[in-house]
Amino acid sequence: MKQAKCVLLGEASVGKTSILKNFQGQSFQAYERTTLDTSKVDKMFTINDTKLKIQLWDTAGQERYSQFMSMYYRKSKAMLFVCDIKSNQSIDKTIALFKEIQQQDQDNALYYIICNKIDLVEDYQVKYARDKLKKLKSEVDFKQMFFVSALNGNGLEEMFQEIATDVEAIVTDVEIDIIMQPVIQ
Repeated sequence: MKQAKCVLLGEASVGKTSILKNFQGQSFQAYERTTLDTSKVDKMFTINDTKLKIQLWDTAGQERYSQFMSMYYRKSKAMLFVCDIKSNQSIDKTIALFKEIQQQDQDNALYYIICNKIDLVEDYQVKYARDKLKKLKSEVDFKQMFFVSALNGNGLEEMFQEIATDVEAIVTDVEIDIIMQPVIQ
């Protein structure tokens, strides 16, 4: 069985915890408290007859403590940068975080941009975000962008399956990529 660590990154309130809960099979909760600690969920995938255990981490918006971030994403095979598509500021901050982490990442993870809350925006807002992120793709390398809704689950299953397929292709059988939760004192 192959194993891989993947990390959700992004500001508080962009929907990382709701995406994590969907990954776990739980339904959306309208009044989710801001996550104060990291959490992780394991899920099994079968890709081309190969079992893959994905360990998905929620960083709880701890990007504001950037000196500790590398402890959370170290040894990750995929980093999922989540933004709130209704907020231009969220998109800009996600781009800045993406660039910062990509410069520091020594594990050559796969990068994904996840635009959440598409159920709450008009088509022109999706187009604006898509155009802005396409421009980013010309500057830095990320595997793909997804437009999803943690509220109604739109696009999430397909996103997880595609990411799992990409991750399975880069993980070898002998790698042990699961890292214990870092302790900050």
